Amino acid sequence: MNENVKSPLVNKTITIFPIKRKGGWLPPEHDGSTLYTGAKIKKTGLLYNNETRKSYDPLSDDEREWYYLNGEQLGINPGDLSVHKRKNFWTGFSMDLTKDPLTLNLNDPMDYLRYKYLLAQVDIVAPSWEGRLDKGTYRFAIRDYEIEAAVNVKRIAKEKEVNRYFYKIENDDNKLKALLKMYYYSKGVKRNIPANANINHLTNDVYELIKNDLEKVYEIIIDKSFETRLLVYECLDKGSLIKISGSEYQIEGQEDILNMSEMIKFLEDKKNQIHRAKLESTLER
Repeated sequence: MNENVKSPLVNKTITIFPIKRKGGWLPPEHDGSTLYTGAKIKKTGLLYNNETRKSYDPLSDDEREWYYLNGEQLGINPGDLSVHKRKNFWTGFSMDLTKDPLTLNLNDPMDYLRYKYLLAQVDIVAPSWEGRLDKGTYRFAIRDYEIEAAVNVKRIAKEKEVNRYFYKIENDDNKLKALLKMYYYSKGVKRNIPANANINHLTNDVYELIKNDLEKVYEIIIDKSFETRLLVYECLDKGSLIKISGSEYQIEGQEDILNMSEMIKFLEDKKNQIHRAKLESTLER
């Protein structure tokens, strides 16, 4: 065993909350919208993974090794934490989950095991509050306020960047149309934007995109090849670029068949600007 293995314990707490879902016949504030008061969900042993044909393993190799070196006070001996052992530490391990939030101290060896055990309950426990609606089977979510704060800081930075871009283009109908087109193309949505669209309508449509799908708008505006990518999509729509397969394209008169990244690189190459100009001219007809 590696006696220098790093401790997995961290000086912070996490809290497990029940998830309230909208919809259904019970109002959100009803006592039974999560679990009725006094009710509990008892989890015992490890969840079996039908794909890998073995139980979900709560711990990494290093985490197990640290507990073998330091878990004597918990009654953990080498080999006890192995999911391959018929009778192991996890066999009779159980936790009760209720509608009351459960806080765990990740600097406490036993609480850390409880935390990792809950992470392995992939059927009913979401690993983050942000992902609590990713599965319909999730009943609880783990909240790590430090991580949530970091995620929020990143989101705020993205909001600032997107808003700066929006204020820069809000009076430019061509750039508003370009952003809307790029969004719809990237989503695979067929949406016609009239050539004479009112700028107020365009501004409002872009604002709604930002409000409802900040991540995608941010992804679009930071793309250094935004204009070239839009050109490819518009030419495919127009028919001046030939679609060979789901993700391969060809310029009329050229032998090369290119994917999206290769096509963008080709059209941005200085020596290929005559081909770019020809494609751009087809959009003016």
